[in-house]
Amino acid sequence: NFHHKKANIFICHRILQHHLIFEVRTMNFPSSVIALIVAIGINVAEGCPFASSAGSSKYLPKDHPFVPKFHRRAAEEGEESLWGTNGRLVGSPSLKNGAFDAPSMLTPIAEDGSTIADVVAAMSTSGENGDMCLIRFQQLPPPEEGNFSFDQNATDRLALKVYGDMMVERFNQLSGSDVNEGGIILAVTTIGYGGVESMCKAGIEPERFCDDRLLKTSVRWPQAITGYKLTNKTVDAIKAAIGTWRTTDDGHLPSMLWSFNGGQPDIGGSQVGYWGNAGGLFSKIVRCDDIPEKFMYYQYPNNTATGDFIDPETNQTLSEMVYQWWTDYGGYNDKGEQVFGESPSDSLPEECAACVDAIPCFDDTGCSLLDFESQTWNAPYNDCTPAFACLPCFPECKDPTEAPPAECAACVEAVPCFDDTGCSFLDFESQTWSAPYDECTPAFACLPCFPECKAPATEAPATPTMAPATPTTAPVASTTAPVTATSAPADSGAAAMSVTTAVVMMMMAGFLF
Repeated sequence: NFHHKKANIFICHRILQHHLIFEVRTMNFPSSVIALIVAIGINVAEGCPFASSAGSSKYLPKDHPFVPKFHRRAAEEGEESLWGTNGRLVGSPSLKNGAFDAPSMLTPIAEDGSTIADVVAAMSTSGENGDMCLIRFQQLPPPEEGNFSFDQNATDRLALKVYGDMMVERFNQLSGSDVNEGGIILAVTTIGYGGVESMCKAGIEPERFCDDRLLKTSVRWPQAITGYKLTNKTVDAIKAAIGTWRTTDDGHLPSMLWSFNGGQPDIGGSQVGYWGNAGGLFSKIVRCDDIPEKFMYYQYPNNTATGDFIDPETNQTLSEMVYQWWTDYGGYNDKGEQVFGESPSDSLPEECAACVDAIPCFDDTGCSLLDFESQTWNAPYNDCTPAFACLPCFPECKDPTEAPPAECAACVEAVPCFDDTGCSFLDFESQTWSAPYDECTPAFACLPCFPECKAPATEAPATPTMAPATPTTAPVASTTAPVTATSAPADSGAAAMSVTTAVVMMMMAGFLF
């Protein structure tokens, strides 16, 4: 699913895109020809089911073509190091509460060609939570070579502002209840407080960019913030609109070429290459009915959108308003469950910073393919083997053949009560399980034997005193189905959800907008 479980989480990154475009970007084609090249190039690159712009993992399947490692430039003496221990740039959107770095809207994520748009539309069809929407923050930072400084080139800095204003105005024209089946619900941009500070210091529109309401925001880097209502009725219209948007001169193509042709301003590129190259497409699946009404088809004055727009009613930037709501909201996973808490990458201790890229090797799927005796992974995770030294950073990945502590011997039959499914039915406050796992309740004293079963972030975890367990009942040995179940009870949306098991959390963001 979207959170590093039951998925192929081996990732190559957008360097494939740049290699693909490299052969043509130095040639002077008319924009219509380049549009075709870019469209084909993006589709080919995004066809890689292991792609990500964030460079979040270097572990590739055995037969995957070689991809050069994503090079993280070391900060020079006196420079601020901007790579966080979670593998993302400091000042990036938070991935807590069910956010994930997602593929683009047109990227196939399953063998049948389904995209994340299709996945969310299927969740809407299940009807369990009503219509579902996708809210996304596409991050587009300055080039890494200059330590992500907005001051690397004055021409590029100005172009950032111009394109930000231009693109939000254009994309906003695709949003409306009577446009594209009402599927595109939000269009917002910000150049981030880092960009605002740079503009202010350079004296660019000081009345606009030296405003504290822009300077004192949460996200440091430029973001294109978009929202989509995805149902069977809207999904095809949305994908068609995005396809046109990305391949036309009056759509997103000019700013895409500015980035793709970076370092070659004579053919429309930026002065300095690789703007947006360490970004990401941070997403959340939300109930459409939970989105504040104000954000749905936001009404800019005179229907003219601008970047870093200040909402006159709240006196805040629209981007900050959306971000604050988005980061606090518990996004939904592909099972229709609302998720709260920190992301796996944010929970690593500082001493494990070097292991952030190994997270997929130690999640549920990766750990199941790890041979602890030989210290190697089975295919398709065999390229994870060099990461074995990171095992102490992932205590939840345990050798299944390892004997449990002596005091836990009597708890062996309670294992199903504390696996992912059983734990989800446990009320830590009342120390009881809800049906159909209610017969597990006498096994609560075994909780310390299963440290991976933790209370949700909103609950205070119970800490029972662990005595050598001698339960008088054997709830798990019962002949009743609930306790011996290996998966959650099926629901009406199960068939619709099955496509999502191939979703990769950190796939290529692409240049969706």
